[in-house]
Amino acid sequence: MLLVAEPGGGGVDAGLFTVFLTLPHLLGPFLARRLDRVGDGRPFIAGCCVVYGVALAAAALSLGRAPLAISLAFVVVAGICGPVLTAGLSSQLSLMVPQELSIQRRAQGLDALTYGVAGSAGPAIVAGIATAGTPLTAVLALSGAAVVAGGLMMTLPAVPAHDGPDATGALEIRHVLGHVVHASGLRRAMTAMMVTSFVAGSLAILAVGRGIQLRGDTASGALLAALYGAGSLAGSIFTSVVPFKGEPDRITVYCTVSTGVAFVLGGVAPNFGTALVAFAIAGFLSGPFFVATLAARTTYSPARGRAQVFVAMGAVKIALSAAGAAVAGGIGFGSAGVALAIGGALVFVVGTVLVLDRHRRPAGASTRR
Repeated sequence: MLLVAEPGGGGVDAGLFTVFLTLPHLLGPFLARRLDRVGDGRPFIAGCCVVYGVALAAAALSLGRAPLAISLAFVVVAGICGPVLTAGLSSQLSLMVPQELSIQRRAQGLDALTYGVAGSAGPAIVAGIATAGTPLTAVLALSGAAVVAGGLMMTLPAVPAHDGPDATGALEIRHVLGHVVHASGLRRAMTAMMVTSFVAGSLAILAVGRGIQLRGDTASGALLAALYGAGSLAGSIFTSVVPFKGEPDRITVYCTVSTGVAFVLGGVAPNFGTALVAFAIAGFLSGPFFVATLAARTTYSPARGRAQVFVAMGAVKIALSAAGAAVAGGIGFGSAGVALAIGGALVFVVGTVLVLDRHRRPAGASTRR
């Protein structure tokens, strides 16, 4: 965004780059099928890391020196690889650690923590590099980080080959998506993630609007957004130190309901102090919620389609977060409180429906084997 917005660029070009980087994430499941076909997915993920870094660097270096379409094409290549770097890597976690439930849950909590740390520290580091140097330097640093990640991938434990079916045994994508629809635990996790991601994606903008509404300045809104991020980190740390017990389906649906209440409170808060509490609670709940959705993907996914489930849900999350940000931008700061309250009510209603659905259709046993 900083690079494209430099002299000669503009908001339209920046929006195009954002869309072309985000939407290709939806193609991620097609790449993820390869992870379901091989035993050790480390070389493939490492390759995607390198391609992502090279494509991002090529897009940055070609900007202003080549037609815009060429730069956007490089961005699309990076966007296609993106889900493999995140959800694709997470799909391998349960295979890299002992199968004891408490160890699995603690590992998933630490995994969620890495997302929170990256989401908080990444933008800060990039902003610092861009301030000290140039936006191009910052983008090239990101590109280099992705390439380094490719090398680090090969230092992780090797994943054993699948039991039973050989490399041709991976499920077709349509069968995997059908499993997501028909497996109640996965379906509820997907639904909860979709609605929560849409509202959470709007928070950065709506938080600024709430700060202006309650205290008349944007700095207060930035504080609300920062507190949400800090709460998310705290929630992830908590679930890595104190792993939850029981079915991830139960944690997912009840966290959805609670998050909806926190969003509504943030939207209707009569004063800034109440809004701070609401944003902190919503952030904290996002920690166990994310860990529970990771656990749900591991527990309820078919063994020969696990990576595709992980990447499909991750891609939907990213796409809906971007959509939420776009909608919030269209709403503007003046109606931030109403928008957040309506979004929270939507999350609450969907969460309540999922709770009722869970009582009628339990998630059942794991389908991993």
